[in-house]
Amino acid sequence: MSPASALFRPRSEEAVRLPAAGLELEGRLGLPPTPRGLILLPQAASANRFGLRLGELARALRLAGYATLIADLLSEEEDRHYARRFEVPLLADRLLRVSTSLRAWREEWELGLGVLATSSVAAAALRAARDGSLDPGAWVFWEARLDLAPDLVSEISVPTLLLSGARNVTLTRLHAEAYPRLTAPKDLLVLPGAMCLLEEGAARAELVRCSADWFGRFLGSRPDRRGVEEFDGL
Repeated sequence: MSPASALFRPRSEEAVRLPAAGLELEGRLGLPPTPRGLILLPQAASANRFGLRLGELARALRLAGYATLIADLLSEEEDRHYARRFEVPLLADRLLRVSTSLRAWREEWELGLGVLATSSVAAAALRAARDGSLDPGAWVFWEARLDLAPDLVSEISVPTLLLSGARNVTLTRLHAEAYPRLTAPKDLLVLPGAMCLLEEGAARAELVRCSADWFGRFLGSRPDRRGVEEFDGL
C-alpha cells in the first residue's frame, strides 16, 4: 500500500513501500486522527537494533498529534554491508526520493515536515536539503555525525535542535563544534547522566518532549501536551 492511500485511514499504522531508484524501501506510516504535521524518521539500516525503540518514539510523537513515517534508507541486501550505513551521498539520495514521494499528499493535507534523525542520517539530511527537494520546517538531530558533512553545517537554514547525553563525550563534543556554525534558529541540549538517548527510558522520554516542542514551534501547530506526558519512555 502506498503512503498516500494509507494517509486516508485515520489512526492507521501500517507497512508501506517507498520507491527509490529501482528499489522499494520499507517504511511504517502512522496517522493520528487530525495530524499537526508529518515527522520523518529515516534510518540507515533495514532492520537496525533501534527498530523497536524507534517505533516507540514514533508512537509517542503520534500521541502528540503528528503523523510519522519511519523509512529505511537501505534495502535488506545493502544493509548486509555495514559501511553502507555511513555512505552519506547514498543516504541523501534515498532521503530525497522518499521526500519526493511524500510531497503530493503533504501539500494536499497541508502538513509541515519535520525530520528526526541520528548518526550518519543527520549528515545525509544536510546534503539532501542542499542538493534537492528536502524542505523540512525543522529538524531534530540526536547523537548526530555532523562531522560526516562538515562543510554543509553552515549552508542549511533549517531550525535545528541538537541533543546528546552528557556521558556520550564524543558526540557531545561533535555537537558543540558544529553548533556555532548553524545559521538558522538553533538549540543545543545535553541530557545529564545519559549515554544513548534511544536506549534509556528517561532520556527517551526527554527526547520525545524536546522534539515535540521543537516541531510544534516551527511547524505551526503546537503538540498535544497530554500525549507527550502520557509517554513514559519505557
